[in-house]
Amino acid sequence: MNDKLTRMSIDIAQKEHKKIKMRAAKEGVSIREFVIDCIQDKIDCQGCEKDLKKRKS
Repeated sequence: MNDKLTRMSIDIAQKEHKKIKMRAAKEGVSIREFVIDCIQDKIDCQGCEKDLKKRKS
């Protein structure tokens, strides 16, 4: 896998960061791995287009 990496930076509330950190630790992965997995799950989601249309309505 020779994918070129791109840095992404986001601002989140401290309480959300704490939740992510705790969940990642519980799963035994780094915050980076946890967030990338969550993003990948959302990208690969079946039926997400329907959910997106509902949110826009």
